Amino acid sequence: MYHHFQSLGFEVKPIVGNLELENESLRECNHVWLWVKVGDGYQAYDWGKPCFDEQHYYGYFVSYETLIKAIGADLD
Repeated sequence: MYHHFQSLGFEVKPIVGNLELENESLRECNHVWLWVKVGDGYQAYDWGKPCFDEQHYYGYFVSYETLIKAIGADLD
């Protein structure tokens, strides 16, 4: 999804969080989704679909590089 939106010219920000918790710490995060810049704001996307619930607008920004490293660690 990240590469898809980026190839279309959109600014994309990976977000990590926990959709089952509020005010989660970074250590409590267990899920990743994207914010895609649309006009003056951002639209959350998760599992390839836009999300409109409030929880998808809370979390921690991570760089693409950090995300790739975390995925690699999960695979080990």
